Amino acid sequence: MLDLALLRRPSFAGLMSGALLLQGSAFGCLVLLSLWLQSVVGLSPVGAGLALTPLAAASFVVAVFAGRHIQRLAPRLPIGGGLLLVAAGMLLLRTGMTADAGRTSLIGGLVVTGIGVGLATPMLVSAATSTVPPQRAGMAGGAVNTFRQLGMTLAIAVLGAVFTGRTTSALAGSGTVPDAGKGADALAAGQAQRLVEAAPGGHHDAAQHLVHQAFATGLDRVFLCSAAAAALGGLIVLAFVRPSNRATPGAHGGGPSQAPQPRKESVASGV
Repeated sequence: MLDLALLRRPSFAGLMSGALLLQGSAFGCLVLLSLWLQSVVGLSPVGAGLALTPLAAASFVVAVFAGRHIQRLAPRLPIGGGLLLVAAGMLLLRTGMTADAGRTSLIGGLVVTGIGVGLATPMLVSAATSTVPPQRAGMAGGAVNTFRQLGMTLAIAVLGAVFTGRTTSALAGSGTVPDAGKGADALAAGQAQRLVEAAPGGHHDAAQHLVHQAFATGLDRVFLCSAAAAALGGLIVLAFVRPSNRATPGAHGGGPSQAPQPRKESVASGV
């Protein structure tokens, strides 16, 4: 299904790394953001989805209107630059994530992240197929989608563990939440309100503030990890991906200069 020898090509390996880190860094945190919007901010599932639409909208607009122009660039520039913009978007989200943050604090970071996704995504498949032999083009296109899905899956698991570990530390020693580990699991499951209601009598307000603070602290670490992954992906793409020197048949008028013809002539002369 995948010829592993292709990964020996620096450009192909760099693009696969970029695809994996792009998907993971840009979208892996959205599950936790959706839980935060619903369990802490108090939005409905539909409202939480609408609060995340700036990312999709920015990505769509950039892909549509900039697509024809970025095709003229070397693939490593829009892909690497897009990943660096995703890193900048994650850092903006981290800046706005406080205990009293709301849905509006997400807009700037989501828009910048969406611009990065819109720049990088349209070029991934065409860039990957151009770095392999023509008979491996379909394999390369499938590999891009596989690495993207793998990046999303790994990011959800890794960032979930990062979030739980960070919120456990934030809840520990507070005295308001008896079991910090179970409290962190409740936050990761979107049960922040249940955690507040389980606080000892007279401590509901303190528990609510602590939950908001713990969730913000956990997301802060998640955004930082996502930014680091996106920046790493951008640097890998910029460092290893190079324009393809694969010859295209007939690109230079090619009839007599193509390889098969001399072979046929030599066979004919031999006969």
